[in-house]
Amino acid sequence: EECTKCEPGKWSASGAAGGCTDCAAGTYQAETGASWCSNCSTGTYASSTGLKKCEPCKESYFAPKEGSISCLKCSAEAEKGYGPSYTSTEGSNECDRCVRTDYMDGEST
Repeated sequence: EECTKCEPGKWSASGAAGGCTDCAAGTYQAETGASWCSNCSTGTYASSTGLKKCEPCKESYFAPKEGSISCLKCSAEAEKGYGPSYTSTEGSNECDRCVRTDYMDGEST
């Protein structure tokens, strides 16, 4: 019987019988023939199983930890002295915050 490597998005324990296993949500595997899956980095997520890459969080969303299965929406609650918090770019791991009289034009400072 011929040996077959697992396709991207899947893994198999070394020499294990029974085929390949999908990478869990929050993880990915871009390579063929892997024996593990990697956590998505901060600012990215994998909402389903068997993915070969993680997706960046959209603007106004963030993923503060590795292995996220979804992104969190930045708060629209205004706190004393601050306007709404938000991210200025996709793939963020935190929300940027401006004072009420200021705004952010999308560029990092």
